[in-house]
Amino acid sequence: MFANKQYIEFFDHCRGQGLDIVCASVLYTEGSTYRKPGATMLINVGGDFIGVVSGGCFEEDLIGCAKGVLQAGEGKYVKHDLRIDDDNAEAWGQSIGCNGLMELWIEPFYHTEHYGALGKAYDLSRMRRDVILARSIKTSGVHAILSNGDIIGHPENHEICQAAGAYRPDSGAYYDRKNGVFLQAVAAPYRLLILGAGPGCEPLVKMADTLGWYTTVCDTRKDYLRYAGSADDKRLFDAVDDARILCEAGFDAGVVMSHNFTGDMAYLNALLESNVDYIGIMGPKQRTRRMLGQLNAGEVERDLRIHNPVGLDLGGESPESIALSIVAEIEACRYGRKPVSLRDKTTMAIHA
Repeated sequence: MFANKQYIEFFDHCRGQGLDIVCASVLYTEGSTYRKPGATMLINVGGDFIGVVSGGCFEEDLIGCAKGVLQAGEGKYVKHDLRIDDDNAEAWGQSIGCNGLMELWIEPFYHTEHYGALGKAYDLSRMRRDVILARSIKTSGVHAILSNGDIIGHPENHEICQAAGAYRPDSGAYYDRKNGVFLQAVAAPYRLLILGAGPGCEPLVKMADTLGWYTTVCDTRKDYLRYAGSADDKRLFDAVDDARILCEAGFDAGVVMSHNFTGDMAYLNALLESNVDYIGIMGPKQRTRRMLGQLNAGEVERDLRIHNPVGLDLGGESPESIALSIVAEIEACRYGRKPVSLRDKTTMAIHA
């Protein structure tokens, strides 16, 4: 849930103001639903919230429910069934956006208790630890945290331990209905490193910001950093070789776009030596081949992390369209997907 930095900002605000929080998470879905298991809303005692679990079908109901949950001091199972027959035209006309079933677990976490397991999972995720938050649906208030394979909290709880054994990290969220346990990955925000500032940098920062990613923009040219816009971190390098040290900080993706051959070559070399999962390079293929040749990295040219020219072919040529194409490609690589129109998918679409 904290993979989006906006959730972190919301949580930090609530903690700073001493506001209690309700966590509403999707346990299970059937049919067409806008969000899938693991989707989460955080709602504070004042009714402010971050995130959505539907397309607006019942967020207001959840806000009202959250107030009751905070007062009662225990979690609540909620079921929304919007399934209708295709030939029921009257029902389709009643502002029903989806045609599916959704089960949710709504649970309170209190500031005076440092937000309990939710607060602990938050702190661990901020340390970039692999964290799984386990919650009992049968017994409100019984939690456990799995971090790097260890169970923290209530290892004596048989149901949680059994569910943890069946959990697979790549599933994101897992609902063990038999044991009444919900497990959810709590990840840190995606981290994008942009090496080289300039007028084309700001749209990329804004696109990444919309997705809740943390962005770091670096350059040796002080004046160019003004194009970094709302980047979370701006770094002025004394020399391009400073990128090698920064890349060790643990970024998920890097995009090279200084538009300077020598600078881009140094940035590319730093990324190749790092553990980033995605390396995007602005410019034509021939230029990148020359860089790799001068780096004596011919074999690295087949490194599947390298994407050059960076981005998907969306057709647009504006800086904003290019930024969109870059972010779209990173997102597809992040989830191991080959981009395709949902219209052409034979399996169920993400919101269908």
